[in-house]
Amino acid sequence: MLVPIPGNLAIFAVLKTPAIHISSLILTQFKNYAYQSFSFEEGFNLLYGNNGSGKTNVLDAIHYLALGKSHFLPQDKLAIQHGKDFFRISGRFVNEQENMELVLKFQPGTKRLEKDEKPYVRMVDHIGTIGLVMIAPDDLELIDGLSLARRKFIDLTLSQSNKIYLHHLSTYKRLLEQRNAWLKLSSAADVAYLQALDEKMEEPSKALYQLRKNFIAEFIPYFDKYYHTISGGHESVGIQFQSDLHDHGLLDLLEKSRTQDLYTRFTTKGNHKDDLLFLKDQEPMKYIASQGQKKTFLVSLFLAQSDYLSNVMPSPPIILLDDLFDKLDETRIRHLLHTMNHLPSKQVIMTDTGKQRLGTVLQQLDSPCHFLAVRDGQVSPT
Repeated sequence: MLVPIPGNLAIFAVLKTPAIHISSLILTQFKNYAYQSFSFEEGFNLLYGNNGSGKTNVLDAIHYLALGKSHFLPQDKLAIQHGKDFFRISGRFVNEQENMELVLKFQPGTKRLEKDEKPYVRMVDHIGTIGLVMIAPDDLELIDGLSLARRKFIDLTLSQSNKIYLHHLSTYKRLLEQRNAWLKLSSAADVAYLQALDEKMEEPSKALYQLRKNFIAEFIPYFDKYYHTISGGHESVGIQFQSDLHDHGLLDLLEKSRTQDLYTRFTTKGNHKDDLLFLKDQEPMKYIASQGQKKTFLVSLFLAQSDYLSNVMPSPPIILLDDLFDKLDETRIRHLLHTMNHLPSKQVIMTDTGKQRLGTVLQQLDSPCHFLAVRDGQVSPT
């Protein structure tokens, strides 16, 4: 919750609440789980088992409850257990002040999210209720992939912490879809409708640009701290925000690109082209960095995201780690777990193929640890 600071309505403070964590989860006909319940604790929770046993599906279910969608799947229907016609996820989230139940139900054509048996009218109204940071193997696309992955990182961080940003993002995307639909279907010379859309896009465009620019400036010190710690401070890396709007307003950009847009039949300039440039020794990281350096960069990004959200949200986020420690040696594992032990977040849920590799280190930390064995859609505490 944001509350205005007396005397200056332009400045807001975050009203802090005790850290929230998920205490229980029930999956019904979700992916490889016909019906299964899970119990979690504050501190570190390790789900371990063979590849394909369903560990990652548990993390994705928590992602659904926090953000209303899958981290991995492009369509919700793909999460329904084979041969069934719906899935249901329920979870209980608690802290010293609150005990809430979230339930997400999906069947083709209907998706419903409830908080304490009261359905949300709009899914976006829920975003920010439960802070979440998730790291998965495919997140290396942030470094090696297209700009869409990097914008998603910005959007997910800011949407959880800033309702104003989420509003402007939703508005801009809706208007952009209308503009691209017009460009695709219309062959008319009259561009009055296009100009009207451009004018409506101007306000959310300005807001998105400024909020993204401010966010990157605030985020970089968090990132630098973690990269310096993990790498030992021996490497020079950086992050730059790239945008068409650095030098021109949206209306100017759209007017200058109108001929090209009509030819290509989509909008070629705007906030939807924003990007982050990741650098090592002043060169693009994706071309010159080793896999180890890329993984260090990636982990630093998400640790910084967790720390940032802990400062701007009422409650620190829950952290989900999917096979993060694969192919890391014991020294790096120990270092990363000790680093996460000092994060503001109070709950980390992670997956690994076995208990021994992480268990030895976890039991040396001053945070509680909880172990769950997963095998073929069944779970048992150990």
